[in-house]
Amino acid sequence: MVIRFPKNSDGGKEMRTGHVPARLRRTGAPTFIERTTADGAPYPRPVGQRLMSVGINLLARRMFELVEPIGVIPYSADEPNEAMFALGFTNYWDTYFAGRAAPLGASIPADVVHALFYNFAPGEVARHIPKVWGTTTPEAAILARQQGCAAALRRI
Repeated sequence: MVIRFPKNSDGGKEMRTGHVPARLRRTGAPTFIERTTADGAPYPRPVGQRLMSVGINLLARRMFELVEPIGVIPYSADEPNEAMFALGFTNYWDTYFAGRAAPLGASIPADVVHALFYNFAPGEVARHIPKVWGTTTPEAAILARQQGCAAALRRI
């Protein structure tokens, strides 16, 4: 089923579209809202626009498949972690926070890093930042991580 809204004050050329309110979804009402023309006919979507949408989605999926394996190298391969441990770190989470926060520099406070990383429990980032900068510098962390990632990519 389709919800068709009444004509707008502008003569019905552009009908409202959007999100179906939760109260309608709970009642089993239709969940698709369709734009309609002044005479109530469905507003057509050009074929080219539909094809372009499908093409862009396929391209985006393909790019994800090609690039994502490279993006997880710093977190999943052994070489970047080993390079970070060689700097003097003693646990994985110190290497993780040092590697990820290094581009921000040593002067950025833990609460800013926490806000940028956004998915850690309160206080988790503060357990590692700024402590990691007593073990190494951000520049050395970036270099170690880059060298470890390059080694992992050569191995793969």
